[in-house]
Amino acid sequence: MTRLFFLAALLLSSWLPAVAQASPATAAPLTIAAAADLKYVLDSLATIYNRQHPQAKVTVVYG
Repeated sequence: MTRLFFLAALLLSSWLPAVAQASPATAAPLTIAAAADLKYVLDSLATIYNRQHPQAKVTVVYG
């Protein structure tokens, strides 16, 4: 009985890491609300962020 338990534990421990691997992360869209005075700064920051994180979408809303 103990051999069966250890065999099952061995099989499970070798199979579990393959199943538990995380899927690639997808970036959620980022929306920033800011005052109109910050337009030039936030536009340049959004451009830099988009270069470093091409999978992310940054939207800036000015008020």
